[in-house]
Amino acid sequence: MDYVIYTFGGGDLLWHVFNGIGRVFASNSEYFTPVGHLALTIGGIWAATRAIFRGNIGIFAMEWFFPSIFIFTLLFAPKSTVWLKDEVLMSAPVKVDNIPIGIAMFASLSSQTSYFVSKMLENHLLPAYEGLSSRKTGIMFGAKAVAKIRDVQIHDPVTLTNTKEFLRQCFMSLTS
Repeated sequence: MDYVIYTFGGGDLLWHVFNGIGRVFASNSEYFTPVGHLALTIGGIWAATRAIFRGNIGIFAMEWFFPSIFIFTLLFAPKSTVWLKDEVLMSAPVKVDNIPIGIAMFASLSSQTSYFVSKMLENHLLPAYEGLSSRKTGIMFGAKAVAKIRDVQIHDPVTLTNTKEFLRQCFMSLTS
């Protein structure tokens, strides 16, 4: 199953995070099997010791065994594909495989909810006049413009000096 995660900037950081998660949880990965076994072994020893010292073996099954089996088999064992769609920087969605369905589903649900709310707010609360609306440019026009400003290079030394002086006088005086 495929899930879409919307972001407004920081898509490259999310790609690194989800790519790391995908590598750890890959079905042919060397890392998850030992890490999963170690976590379940340590948790099992802790739960068994706790159950023995309390004199209640049923606590082992009800508080550790069944929840662990539920979490691992339903949320971490099934894998899915996540598409990262950055509205600011990336031009096309980026695909990340081998993400556990529990992580992908909750991340996608929260992301799509916030994306839907921002689109709804833009459509209903912005002015009807098209010149003031961001309907033509998108909801993240300002963030896209700021991201593009990083690539601007001024070659004329006079214009560069004037721009630096303007920024120093107008904006730096506001922050100090």
